[in-house]
Amino acid sequence: MPPGISFNDSMSYSSIDLGVIGQIGSEVISEVAKQTSVAEAAGAGVGALAGSLVNKMRKMNAAATASIIARKAGVSSVADNIDFSTRQVIAPNTNTTFQNSSVRQFQFTFKLVGKSEKEAKEIDRIISIFRIGMYPKGNDVILEYPAIWNIDFQIPIDAENSKPNTFIPKIFSCYLISMNAVYNGSTNLYHGDGSPIETDISLQFQETRPLTQDDILTLGGQVSRQR
Repeated sequence: MPPGISFNDSMSYSSIDLGVIGQIGSEVISEVAKQTSVAEAAGAGVGALAGSLVNKMRKMNAAATASIIARKAGVSSVADNIDFSTRQVIAPNTNTTFQNSSVRQFQFTFKLVGKSEKEAKEIDRIISIFRIGMYPKGNDVILEYPAIWNIDFQIPIDAENSKPNTFIPKIFSCYLISMNAVYNGSTNLYHGDGSPIETDISLQFQETRPLTQDDILTLGGQVSRQR
């Protein structure tokens, strides 16, 4: 296992300006969503719409009402003049909106040192497996997706056996999106057959899709919680 294993979990958020009309709409939808039947939803929708309109109108003056009407009519220049003249603006009612979980990437670096020609050939075989596996099969018309990789972190039990390391989070299936190999980065020595003494490789993997909370729980061997 390389040192410095990093997990970067992040989400994508944006923002939306609902404005007065949009805020009224969200309040109506919130009330409708609480109902269990179509009839109840319709009644709640009418009631919420009326209540929201009344509450908002109580907070508005004539200039604010004129500004809103002008913007809805597509005359933004008139609305801007009204807002500037009265030294007030219509509250944008900005809200944060969730978009998606980000696709995670992982990078691992290894220094492979061949103490003999045999070990150097084994290192060359390892690098070839990574390099060949990251490329697609196909031709100039159709390309097949490259191989999908599964990454596991293991604890050695003895010379031939190991077990999963439960203290390091699991990684979902990945594509190998980048590989960099540097031959003899700190020396200029070669074995008798021309194979380099050392090779530094950097591998960058990207999970095949964004994950959900259930995916994280499943990877951790946990049961999805009851909502």
